[in-house]
Amino acid sequence: MNLFVLLLILISTSIYGQDVQAGAKKNTMEIMDQKMKEHTEKTRAQWKYNPFRVSAAEKKLVGWLDPNNFVSALWVGDVLSAEQNLTDPNWNLDKVALYYSMKVATEVNPIAFTIDNFTFRMGVAFSADIQLIGYGDYNHLYGSDIIISDYMRISMHFDFIWDEKLKFRWTPMVHECAHVSGDYLGDSGFDDGIKRGVPDLGIEGMMFELYYNWRFFTFYGGIQFNYHSPSDPSVNWITAYATLFGFHIGTDVRIPVWGQINFITGIHFGLNYDMVRIIEARADGSAFDAVSETKAWYPTIVIGAGFEFDRFTIAAKYSRMRSKHMISYTTYEEKIGVDMSIFF
Repeated sequence: MNLFVLLLILISTSIYGQDVQAGAKKNTMEIMDQKMKEHTEKTRAQWKYNPFRVSAAEKKLVGWLDPNNFVSALWVGDVLSAEQNLTDPNWNLDKVALYYSMKVATEVNPIAFTIDNFTFRMGVAFSADIQLIGYGDYNHLYGSDIIISDYMRISMHFDFIWDEKLKFRWTPMVHECAHVSGDYLGDSGFDDGIKRGVPDLGIEGMMFELYYNWRFFTFYGGIQFNYHSPSDPSVNWITAYATLFGFHIGTDVRIPVWGQINFITGIHFGLNYDMVRIIEARADGSAFDAVSETKAWYPTIVIGAGFEFDRFTIAAKYSRMRSKHMISYTTYEEKIGVDMSIFF
């Protein structure tokens, strides 16, 4: 009897020991799984990949009123300086119903990562701005709406962002180009008065920009300079104008109204040291020559106010600047109207 009881105790102890060992092993595996899960989540939180811009943070680190921003927009309004800009009588300005322009722009960052509160991005940005005139019921040339010029901007940039509050952007290469429509030979200030034609514009430069968001305010500024100063008319590369050096500053103010709706306003100011050339086409049409060139400082001012609905903004905007479009760069272009932009 005693032997039976002893065997029963030994068997029970063995079974219990196996259960305890299995339970301990299972508990150890669960702990390891939980630690691995926590480590994975922590690592993912530290290293985030997003090739596109994030609305809530990135829109505050972009100059809303900066004419060179990479934000898509539709502008409708009036060109107050139209008679000084569009001097060709064939435009029939008295029959213009409205002026408008469309800009398609965005940026993508194929190399982008976030570690803790620091974000690094290397990407490209593109902007295409097209100016149009609407004649209403009046058919001018090929229709009631015609394209008069386009201006494109392409850049490669490096972004260094801290805590979604401070961004430093280095743009080692920005390419600007402009073209005029086939039926208009460009700004009369570019040629010798004979209207033989104007070459398409193409220049490259470098930029440094800094953005800082503090509560309702975004402050920003930057400098730009051209890679080289084209001054020899004998070279094959001829351009009608080039920004040799420039700087800009600005501020955006966003005041919450309700939900994702903000009242937005701001001001942008820039000053460019530009070279403007008078161009003459050779008699045989083989090339263009620079007859003369002028270098001077030219200011830019833009103000606006409106409402921001998350990524979409509608606002009244006024600007006075030397247009980047070939049709009016030698004269100041003064515009007022409604600007509708979308950040994506």
